[in-house]
Amino acid sequence: KKDAEELSCGFEDEKAREDLMMQIAKMYYLGQATAEQITLVKANIARLEELRDITVAFYDNGMAMEVDVKRVNINLENLQVQYDNAQAMLTQQLNMLKYVMDYPAEKDITLEPVNAETIAPIELTGLSENLYELQLLQSKSDLAERQKKMISHGYIPSLTLTGNWMYTAYTDKLHHWFHSGPSNHWYRSYGLGLALRVPIFDGLDKRYKIRKAKIDLENIRLAQENTRKNLETQYVNATNDLMNNQRNFKKQKDNYLLAEDVYEVTSDRYREGIASMTEVLQDEMRMSEAQNNYISAHYNYRVTHLSLLKLTGRVESLLK
Repeated sequence: KKDAEELSCGFEDEKAREDLMMQIAKMYYLGQATAEQITLVKANIARLEELRDITVAFYDNGMAMEVDVKRVNINLENLQVQYDNAQAMLTQQLNMLKYVMDYPAEKDITLEPVNAETIAPIELTGLSENLYELQLLQSKSDLAERQKKMISHGYIPSLTLTGNWMYTAYTDKLHHWFHSGPSNHWYRSYGLGLALRVPIFDGLDKRYKIRKAKIDLENIRLAQENTRKNLETQYVNATNDLMNNQRNFKKQKDNYLLAEDVYEVTSDRYREGIASMTEVLQDEMRMSEAQNNYISAHYNYRVTHLSLLKLTGRVESLLK
């Protein structure tokens, strides 16, 4: 029983360690997404600043209206607010990451930039049988089975063999214990015995305990069945989500790059006096939206990938 309890505690410790790794990885991915957002917003600010300078020059030469300058400045201020908010959010995320990792708060953490060119592959090998949730329930089942057997053994008659061998002496002086004499004689005695214990009636205590042990075993079996079905459902859903998020990530990446190209073309046409300020700002808005969708799609893909690593029993690969 003690070994089973220690094994159960070991599984709980390992599961807590795995949950901590999952939490750290999710926070790291979130920080990566925020850092990527900051990079993109910074580039957008640079584009709008260039557009503002051109618009101001057009206005000074009577080629643009004052409202065009105001429109650019409004969008520029909005981007600056978005940039500042993302910077503050990233600081909070890194501080929380340090706390969870037990990393010194005064030291800096450098996040690896998002690599949009590669997507980490994962082998869909099916649900792992070594998941801690399953092992923990199995250890509880083994413990309950042993307890049931111990209770059942109480019905078995027990036969005990006993024996003794001893010497006894009587004397009136202490030193006579060590020297044989007329007043000191040692008497040998020995014996063998059998003790038979037959349980007859115990107030139905063992019957009640066995019934309770059977109920506990059945409850554990049902918990094992439900847990396995739940994990299998999670695996199927995570597999579908991975494929869907992978497609979305590729599409959103293509859309965001295409939106950048469209914006550059519209900006060039605006410089040439062909396109209007409204067209430029509309394309800038579409580009920002495509960038945000791209960042969200990448984060969703990484989180789904992380869930499948857990369900296939390969969370430890994060440490490599």
